[in-house]
Amino acid sequence: MGKKLLENLGPSLILFLVVLFFRYKLPFWLLFFGLGGLLGTYISRLEEIVTVKLETSPHVFHTFLFQVIFAVLTLYVLTSTTSALAAGACLFAYLQILKDQVSDLTRKNMSAWGGFFGLVVPSAFQSYWVGGGILILLYFVYILVR
Repeated sequence: MGKKLLENLGPSLILFLVVLFFRYKLPFWLLFFGLGGLLGTYISRLEEIVTVKLETSPHVFHTFLFQVIFAVLTLYVLTSTTSALAAGACLFAYLQILKDQVSDLTRKNMSAWGGFFGLVVPSAFQSYWVGGGILILLYFVYILVR
């Protein structure tokens, strides 16, 4: 239980500390950003719990198509709102999706990411897809701290 909690909160805590280091201005901003981060972290975990209980496959959040759509929505939220809660929720949810994708890539289990439409990213390009997702996350952090 503790290892699973650390596995889920570890990347979120690291990202929170990076943003905290570069953009420490108001304690209220940090409080709402942290609450949004917790919300975003557990929204992605909630999808996992619902999928297991309903015994559906594949996970809705764990698809290439959802990742692209969510990256666009996250970019929209980060550039159009001043809400630290919304920014934290979107950024940390994207981080959790990316963490799950990296985990699946290391276990060679990326076939489920094709989703409902059966999209397939050839195995030679899967690491590039994940690397691109990491670069997008770094760009989102840059948008947030500038």
